[in-house]
Amino acid sequence: MDASSREFAVSSNGDRWSLGLDENTGHPHVIHQANIPSGGTITRSEVGEFLRGQDSPERQALLELIGTLVCPEEPAIVVPPVRPRWTD
Repeated sequence: MDASSREFAVSSNGDRWSLGLDENTGHPHVIHQANIPSGGTITRSEVGEFLRGQDSPERQALLELIGTLVCPEEPAIVVPPVRPRWTD
């Protein structure tokens, strides 16, 4: 898997799925690495394409990962509320 990827699923047969970034565009993609007996082939899919596919434990795991990125239990950065500027 890519050094900058984040693994989100491993199947019972050893296949692995990660969320990574394209080095050229910076766009996210799903990386699937087949298990070694199947050849260990690595394929990359656009995230939307992967999510439009059939329902699977891997698809659900990616949705859960995305949820943690969007709505973390404890935000890493707390942004203070914006105070209105009053002019005279």
